Amino acid sequence: MLSQSTKKVTITASSIVETEEKKVVLENYTATVDSANPENLSINKFFPTAESKDLYKDHRTECREDYAVFQEKAYALQDEMFAMLEK
Repeated sequence: MLSQSTKKVTITASSIVETEEKKVVLENYTATVDSANPENLSINKFFPTAESKDLYKDHRTECREDYAVFQEKAYALQDEMFAMLEK
């Protein structure tokens, strides 16, 4: 017998800075919400490469702002999932 299936929604984003040579990803973010149990929200932050560490130090404030915006988007997605369960 097949168990009950659930749907998980994942959103992703990156904090990017443009240098004279190229765009550099300083952080990557993911958030996953379980539609059957929206309390199960996971938010993760990843630092992509060691080469961007010095650049990250120069742009920590922007990265923190980007992460705060991403967290708000994740919580908005969670709220949508709660609203769908109430219907």
